Amino acid sequence: ATVRFKHDELKEFLEVQRELETRDIRPWEEAPASLRLAGNAAEFAELLRHSYWAKGGSYDALAEDLKKLVAGSDDNDVLELLTLVNKARTLKNADATPAEAGGVAGGK
Repeated sequence: ATVRFKHDELKEFLEVQRELETRDIRPWEEAPASLRLAGNAAEFAELLRHSYWAKGGSYDALAEDLKKLVAGSDDNDVLELLTLVNKARTLKNADATPAEAGGVAGGK
């Protein structure tokens, strides 16, 4: 795998290339809190866009992971993201309720 990134202090691009092995892959729960926050923020953005890349994701699963992060962190960004995810979930559920209650026009 090849990873290319811009180093903050050196102001230049660096590239790392090496083989990835199964032992290199860790469970998501063991990832550093900063990586999990960034990953959850990215997934939230994809969920909001109804992106192909988030088709297996859900606000519920995202909120659960963020709750675990809140419990182990004093980072206000985690709590703020959890608040936004909960608001989006509430809005999504509110939008779904009228369609579920009334059914589809011309339906059963």
